[in-house]
Amino acid sequence: MRPLHLAAALATLVGLSTSSTARAGGLTASLDAGAVFLGEGSGYDLALRAGWTIDIANFHLTPEIAERLLAASSDPYLGTFFGGRLSHGHTISPGIYGMVGAWTYDGSSSVTGGITLDLRAIRGIVAGVHSSYTTHSLGGFLTAGGHVGFEM
Repeated sequence: MRPLHLAAALATLVGLSTSSTARAGGLTASLDAGAVFLGEGSGYDLALRAGWTIDIANFHLTPEIAERLLAASSDPYLGTFFGGRLSHGHTISPGIYGMVGAWTYDGSSSVTGGITLDLRAIRGIVAGVHSSYTTHSLGGFLTAGGHVGFEM
């Protein structure tokens, strides 16, 4: 078997395309909505995210920026966050994400990390569920919710 044929067979076995395993990337934007669970109460966390997705083999890497609204106390918090997502798969894509940023209300910083499950059944549309843990001056809190967006 020729080396090129062997490489093509191996790529087929592991699910890689031999014609192109990476694309230059594409714009992504999503709206997230989640319920916030604090020790003594609850609230909601909304975010508008924008980024650039880079597909490498069967992975999606997305550096992104997000504007978040946290309403989990008497005073809502607005914040700007930077981070990224990494997911695996085409139609059903489990993944992880992390972001770091600052809240404009009091200048405090936050770090968020979580897991996601995306569905890409319709070309260009991404919908899914997510769960995360965020450190905040209010104390750490859990968020669970959903998101919908597009990839170009």
